[in-house]
Amino acid sequence: MPRHMLSRFSRDTKGSVTVEAVIILPLLVWWFVASYAYFDAFNERNVNLKAAYALSDLLSREMGTVDADYMEGLDDVFQYMTGSSDGDSYIRVSLLRCSANCGADDTGRVLFADWSYATGAIEGYSTDTNDSDNLESRVGDQIPIMPAGDRVIVVETFMDYESPFTGGLSDRVYDNFIVTRPRFVPKLDWDDGGTS
Repeated sequence: MPRHMLSRFSRDTKGSVTVEAVIILPLLVWWFVASYAYFDAFNERNVNLKAAYALSDLLSREMGTVDADYMEGLDDVFQYMTGSSDGDSYIRVSLLRCSANCGADDTGRVLFADWSYATGAIEGYSTDTNDSDNLESRVGDQIPIMPAGDRVIVVETFMDYESPFTGGLSDRVYDNFIVTRPRFVPKLDWDDGGTS
């Protein structure tokens, strides 16, 4: 009798769907959560990049002077576009000038910051002309070939990203480095309010 019962139990398929569901359900839940987390991270990165290009385009079209209030307003625009809060995102805008040897053989290239302004947890680049080596080492590989005396607007954006779930993705800072030439004027002037 026990052998007959064991044989019947091994051929019985009642409840197999329940057993399969119990086995596969955790994997399905993990897949849905991971898909949402990765989509959210990709979406935030994409929004951040588009907002950085929007700020860069806005500055490249500016024909007047800019000041600290203008930059703080840009930071507010960036926060609005990315849906971030104050303290979670910040920007740095700089006008960089290439003074010599800025061609294809850039071993002797000298970069200077005409002005630089940052919001939040970072500082602007030094405008000290003796600090050009430091500037070249920090951003030189991201600045394209340009003629001597030419200027570019560099917009850097930073946004803290927290993953909605703790599995798979870690918290990170999304940063962008956008280089744009002024469109209508040779350089974008900085108004320091007459303090220097």
